[in-house]
Amino acid sequence: IKQSDLKELESKVATFGEPAAKDVDKFRNACQSASSMLERVVNGETVLRTVTDVRWYDIIGSFVYYSHFIVPPVAIGALWLINRHQWVRYMRRFATLLFGACVMFILVPTAPPWMAAGGKNRVGLDLDALPPLSRSTGSGWRDVGLGSFVEAWDTGRDWANQVAAMPSLHSAFALFIVVFFWPWINRRWVRVAMLAYPITMAVALAYFAEHYIVDALVGWVLVGTSFWLWNRIETRLAARADDVDGDPPDASGDADLTQATATAAQAVPTATG
Repeated sequence: IKQSDLKELESKVATFGEPAAKDVDKFRNACQSASSMLERVVNGETVLRTVTDVRWYDIIGSFVYYSHFIVPPVAIGALWLINRHQWVRYMRRFATLLFGACVMFILVPTAPPWMAAGGKNRVGLDLDALPPLSRSTGSGWRDVGLGSFVEAWDTGRDWANQVAAMPSLHSAFALFIVVFFWPWINRRWVRVAMLAYPITMAVALAYFAEHYIVDALVGWVLVGTSFWLWNRIETRLAARADDVDGDPPDASGDADLTQATATAAQAVPTATG
């Protein structure tokens, strides 16, 4: 409540007599006491930052974080329209990565930092393993006018598996995009920018208290495993396809015989002349 509003309220009710004015004074004092109490509580907590304290790196972090929900499906759609063969390669590795992550979510349920610090959750856990942390992933988007999207997204996010933190799919998908499109990129500065994407994602996730760094590292290991597995499988499939498509022995023998006959026929007129 603003100080000016309290003064205006006091002037309006003052006509009802001195008791009413005293009540307004009591109300003013109660509001000031509540405000000072709130300030003491906030200042007493060990928080990284508040929602209203938005810096430039908060905006970058928010954009990088939410790109997780945009970049991979856009790549899927683009490959489907442009190159179906590459789309198949993409989906093989992508599905393998998701399968491995889901298995780990079941076998290794992990409380993310914000939950370990006592954040409210639907799991029913009341943890205090870490100092209080501020989970302000959407603060950057709110600052640029995308608050409605953040609120709608956070509502849906609350229904997700809140202990599916190991591995981090945000970090895994960011590296996945880089690794898949890396062979197609020749410009050095573009490659450097691509490498900055998964690194920035990992840092942003730790900064927003969404994941530990180890979650990101395990996600990257899953990406490497997925590509290594399918590279070997596709190499063997290509080798088998080459064996099937090769010329049969008889056909190659007929071709050699035809070539030899033609050479002999050309040599006959030369010998008779």
